[in-house]
Amino acid sequence: GAGIGSPLCSWVYLGSHNLSGAAWGKLEEVQRKDVAAAAQDAAVIPADGAEPRREYVILSYELGVLIIPATPRRFPLPWVSPARSYGAIGSEGVLPFSTARYLSLLHGRGSQSSHLPTMANAGTARITIAQVARDEVVDAEGRVRKLWKNARSGAPAGSELPALLTVPHGDVRRLVRLRISGGGAQSFARMPRPSAARARMRHLRAIELVTHRKCQGGSNLGRVLCDGSEHVALQVSDLTVGQGDFRQRGDPLLRVYRLASGPKTYVMSRDGAGAEVVRAFDSELGSPCVLIAFLNLESYGTVGSAKMLRALASVRSQVDELFWGVVAYDVSDLPAEPLAPCEPFVVRHSILVAHECGLHCEADLPALVAIGTRSGRRLLRISGESALAAAVAVEGGLGA
Repeated sequence: GAGIGSPLCSWVYLGSHNLSGAAWGKLEEVQRKDVAAAAQDAAVIPADGAEPRREYVILSYELGVLIIPATPRRFPLPWVSPARSYGAIGSEGVLPFSTARYLSLLHGRGSQSSHLPTMANAGTARITIAQVARDEVVDAEGRVRKLWKNARSGAPAGSELPALLTVPHGDVRRLVRLRISGGGAQSFARMPRPSAARARMRHLRAIELVTHRKCQGGSNLGRVLCDGSEHVALQVSDLTVGQGDFRQRGDPLLRVYRLASGPKTYVMSRDGAGAEVVRAFDSELGSPCVLIAFLNLESYGTVGSAKMLRALASVRSQVDELFWGVVAYDVSDLPAEPLAPCEPFVVRHSILVAHECGLHCEADLPALVAIGTRSGRRLLRISGESALAAAVAVEGGLGA
């Protein structure tokens, strides 16, 4: 309804809001050649010095509705009037809407600097949009594990959470599933990088790869991934490996993957002898998808979040079978009630993802949303404590 804050209007026009001369029309002087043509019908040509003829010219016609109430009344309008002044680009003020910038913030992609706050880097400036998005999912994953240490006391003995992924929203569609062979694969804390001279051609000299494997006395080495194990990962690079400074025909291709769960861990498709030990394969479970968990991880919202974690642990086998993993988002900044149009809200990567998934206020939490990793489409949404409890209680759990 129309609240006190709605403007008092004598009239309201619903339609095109393009206040241009082309759309609303304007008076223009008729040119003499036009007058001569018109005179063939009117048989009247203005004499020199006479008042010029004018006509009302409208270049585009659009259908609209004009509402004129008997007395002025308040109308809730989907815009702010008077409009707020735009701040400077990069400031904390109001910025004009940009579809490209919105999508870069939503998907967590972009090398340009971001001034958005994050839970992990409050007050940190000059970090990229991609880093902001990754920081949020990494921080949320850490806070979920911390909360689970306290919440698991109310769960059956031996309960564990499904695999937690640290992947920004835009990278979900790039996920692949890896299978380890050849006796296992060594993981690394850092990814191999060619020298600056060969960075653009993505060519790695064999000696550089050997040096990378022995970097800093082995401190770059991580755990060994067992033969036959499967992992969800992102392909972050592909390089050719050869003896010279330039690519040669027959140089093997080396794919570099970052595991999607846990701290940054990289694995390469070939071992030190050049044998292929890591392969990406298509899942046999049909359309691959991930489960996104939206939680309020602030102190006043952790009760509902703890219930969700216990529910996920109770159906872990089903989640592991149907989904590639769970991505957690802390959406503590969601408002208590849905906002009116144009009302400002906290802009963070996680909040934008929540809005994109149809979650707008605290009443929608906690929530689970299934996203297809190939299509990016929303396949399932369970919102609110009661809906979550009902979904877990039904025979078949989330799979039903």
